[in-house]
Amino acid sequence: MKKIITCLVTVLFFLTNSRAQDWKTTPIPEDVKNAHLWILDTQHSDDFNYEGKNAQFYKIWKDSYVNDWKGPGLTYFSSDHSVIKNGNLEIMAERKDPGNVYCGVISAKTPIIYPIFTEVRMKISGLKLSSNFWYISKDQVNEIDINETYGAEPKGGKTMGTNYHIFQREPFKDLSKEPKHFEAEGGPMLKDDYHRFGCYWKDPFTFYFYLDGKLVREMNIKDPRTPSVGFNQSLLMILDTEDHQWRSDKGIIATDEELKNPSQNTMYVDWVRVYIPKK
Repeated sequence: MKKIITCLVTVLFFLTNSRAQDWKTTPIPEDVKNAHLWILDTQHSDDFNYEGKNAQFYKIWKDSYVNDWKGPGLTYFSSDHSVIKNGNLEIMAERKDPGNVYCGVISAKTPIIYPIFTEVRMKISGLKLSSNFWYISKDQVNEIDINETYGAEPKGGKTMGTNYHIFQREPFKDLSKEPKHFEAEGGPMLKDDYHRFGCYWKDPFTFYFYLDGKLVREMNIKDPRTPSVGFNQSLLMILDTEDHQWRSDKGIIATDEELKNPSQNTMYVDWVRVYIPKK
């Protein structure tokens, strides 16, 4: 009987702590570590070590975009094109009719605010579509692109695409942006293996980006509206794939064969971890 109880306790201990197992041996960047006394934000962290979109999934994520928008260009956001299995979030793309590419998307139910460190371990899809990890404000005005990679591009498929946007909604205008791209060590295609894409949001004007734990960019926000404002409102995390209009307008479109190929049409997310300062 004691052996049975011991085994049950061991199993319960493993299940209770399994959420930290995936990233437990992966330290956060040293400069981030030294900035605050950090604790894991369990409200936003997920290792996807469960099968299907269960209660654990819906506690953290909305199975759609943050509002009713269906996506840019040929994109049609679809909850049927993401799944949790084999310890991963899988986000897929599929052409169901000539006018649309159905794309998976999930978004955080609750927003985040600085100071905060977020990191995702993911493998880019092999499509002409982008594989993305990003933040956006509820009013769709402020956007941070932690990673936007077009996996099929000979050059772009090697780079972590970082950027920010400040949008004017009526009439629509992109008021400020500053895209920059960075290669992983050795310049591999990012679709061939998992890589880590991280962001330390320090304050309303300062963001640090990390690729596989290495600092690649310090980004300083230039706000043309009111210089003292910056990104001072909370943002929502998003993981998705998209078919962007500026690319399809140029004829850069995934073929039916590519979209049907399971070795190309899926982006894999191993985990998302979020750290906030201990109060």
